[in-house]
Amino acid sequence: MKKIMIIDESNEVANVIANILSQYMDFTLSGVHFTAVEALQHLKVENPEIIFINVLLSGMTGIKLTDKIKGYNPSTKVVLMSEDKRFRIDGYEAGADGFLLKPIKSEDVLYIMQSIYPDDIKH
Repeated sequence: MKKIMIIDESNEVANVIANILSQYMDFTLSGVHFTAVEALQHLKVENPEIIFINVLLSGMTGIKLTDKIKGYNPSTKVVLMSEDKRFRIDGYEAGADGFLLKPIKSEDVLYIMQSIYPDDIKH
């Protein structure tokens, strides 16, 4: 069972992602955080395997946060989320493993999760 963290200033986005994932895989939601600083404080304790991060966060961008997370633990999978696809290249350069365009669509989440964890997806 994968441990997942979601970092977004909207609790609604976290609920959407969790609801979509629950249809396709078994997971534990290790934490939902609203700021990068809050997430960093909990990262070592929660030790998630995959983190969904909004690009635009207060205090630190999701791209900078991705760089920090990958520096701490390169095996942690990071999926960035944004309404602006122009952040995609910067996200991948920072080490992101996937990018979701908002509004979040079920088929996009499924595609990314299949590419990251092909053996953990329920069909």
